[in-house]
Formats: sequence, C-alpha cells, structure tokens
Amino acid sequence: MIGIINVQWFDNPGAVWLAYALQQTVNNMGYENKIIDYASGGGQEVKLSEIQKIVKAIEKVKNRILKLQVVNSKFLYIQLRQRHEKYQKFREQYLERTERFTDQDNKLLYDFDAYIVGSDVVWKPSILLSKDEKVYFLSFLNENTDKIKIAFAASVGTADDNILKKYRVLYKEKVENFDYVSVREKQTADFLNSIMTKKAITLMDPVFLLDKKEYINLIGTKKVKEKYIYFYMLELNEMAVEYAICLSEKTGYKILYDLHTLDNMRLVKKLKKYGYPCVNDGPLEFLEKIQYSEYVVTNSFHGTAFSIIMQKEFYTFSCYNEGINVSLRMENLLKELNLYNRYNVIQNRKLEKINYNQINEKIGMKRKESIKFLQNAMTTLKNK
Repeated sequence: MIGIINVQWFDNPGAVWLAYALQQTVNNMGYENKIIDYASGGGQEVKLSEIQKIVKAIEKVKNRILKLQVVNSKFLYIQLRQRHEKYQKFREQYLERTERFTDQDNKLLYDFDAYIVGSDVVWKPSILLSKDEKVYFLSFLNENTDKIKIAFAASVGTADDNILKKYRVLYKEKVENFDYVSVREKQTADFLNSIMTKKAITLMDPVFLLDKKEYINLIGTKKVKEKYIYFYMLELNEMAVEYAICLSEKTGYKILYDLHTLDNMRLVKKLKKYGYPCVNDGPLEFLEKIQYSEYVVTNSFHGTAFSIIMQKEFYTFSCYNEGINVSLRMENLLKELNLYNRYNVIQNRKLEKINYNQINEKIGMKRKESIKFLQNAMTTLKNK
C-alpha cells in the first residue's frame, strides 16, 4: 500500500486536482494507494526582510478595512460555505483518503509500505520550520528504513537566496532521507543538488499526468451562454486587473472573476461594469470556467497549468504572498514550454495564437518522464 501526502485538504483547485491526477496515475500503474489526509501545513512564519514586513503590515491594514466592508454580507458567507461544501464533495467522490487527522504521530501514518510526498509547496520554508515537517519531510520514518520515500515534483515555493541560505543545513538533513527526489522547479533542483549528495531531478506538476480528455470527461456542459474572459487571481495584482479590463473592452466579452479571498473584494467595485463574480465555484466549476472561456487571465500556477492543458489563450501575471514573490513556479513552467511571452504581458501588445501542437508534444514527453520516475521507484517496492 502506498501513502500519498500533499495539501488536498486545502480548498484550492490546484491542491485537489493535483492530488486527483497523481492518485489516478498510481491507480493506473496497478498500485493500491490512499491519500494520507493530514490536514495541516506551515504554521511558523519565515523571517522577512524589513521591506517585506512593511508590505505585509500595509496589506493587513487594507484587509481590515475590507473586512469591515464585507464581513456582514450574509450572501457572501453563504456562497463561501457552498464553495467549501463543493470541495468536500469532490474529495469524497474522487479522492481515496484515510480518515482526517492533524497530529504528527497518528497511527494512520504508519500503515504504508511506501510514501509519495507531493506535489505543490509541501517543502516551503514555513513547513520546514514547523511541526508539520515531521509529516511532509517524512521525519517520522527516520528509524524505519524499510519504507520507500519518494518526493514527486515537490516545491519549496521560492528561489530567494536570502531565505534559502538560512536553511541549507535543515533542507540537506531532511531531503537526504528520501530514496527518490524530484522537484517541480529547476531552481529548487539546483539548490538541493548544491547541498546534498543525492540527485534531485525536475518533473512537471502532477496535473500534467492526465490529458485534456481525461479532465473533460469529469466536467459538465457550458453553463454561461455568452462568451467570456475567466479571471482567476490569488493575490491582488493591479497589472492583471488592468489587462483583464483592457481585454474586455477590446473584445466586448464579459469578465467572470473568482472571488474567494478577502484581498479580491476590491474587484467587486472595479469590475462591476465588466462582468460578475463567481464566489461558490468548486473544483469542477473552476475547470469548466477555463474550458469554456475565450481567454484566461490569472496569477495562479494551476490557473496557468489548466489553461495550457485545456489549450486556451491565456495571460499569466506575477503573484506575491505577504511581500514575497512566489511566481517562480509559473516562470519555470512558461519557460519550459516556450510560453514566457505570456507572462506579465503589457497592454495592447499583440501576441500570436498559441501553437498547441508543439506544446502538447513536449508535455507528452514530460509526462513519460514522470511516469518512468514513478515506475522506477515502484519497482523497488516490488523487489522488497
């Protein structure tokens, strides 16, 4: 039995879809597996620079003001509750999981012959420094060498040398314990290979393990009759907002924008005449919105990834989290697929339509690499 550890417990489309894609792939390889439903991750704050602290303080003030404006909105509360329920339903229907737990010594952790950790930012510094590292770095298995430990497209979420150099010793200690190491970003591989003897390779995010047809089979028919631009944003990016507005004015298409974070509440006023919000979308609706859109504007990695999988015209913008640039994963993906001209696009810049024939061929090759990596690790399991 194989145990899979990631952050599918978090109500985010990328978190649940990558868990689904990885589990389906392991199933297709003929291995019994379960997702270990450890629902915690990253409780300790990484030390920030003075500038980053100022940015974070400003954002807190802005969010307090926004909270005062929207906290009494019963409609918003109901919509967000419905969104959460859709995520729960998706997990129940599509993910094979253990019972949920939050303690690092739970007996459910020990029921497996092999473990796959990944993907997404399961190795970010805040997890490394927290009690959750015991699970995401498989530290609870240090004395149990019979278990196979696999890192699949794991990510540290940043390439900031000022942050990573502080934790070189810790990362070396934790990652060296894995039998097979693959990460999602080239910079992460370079960093790990500079500090440890075991070789780390780069693999694409698990959502690319499945193709467009396999995802389309899960989603419904088009529910929005008119043509539209899908705007999916995590942290507020004014450049992305202005680009979406410009694109709407140029095409005449409405903007359907995701609205599940407090930071994005300011979009309601700014985009009022251009479209309307999608508050209660679950994982399936997220995919539907991308599939049936004319354009996608996003600063999300998985918004970008699924735009590529669904072969859409898209525009990706940078993303910051509490003053830290977390765009590394998007930059890597776009460079790898020769789509970097879709990143932080200037208004009115003319771009040719994307040639997905070449891109799909490259993704197909990368998918084979990922499956081969898993097969090699699983062969070890068979031989034990």
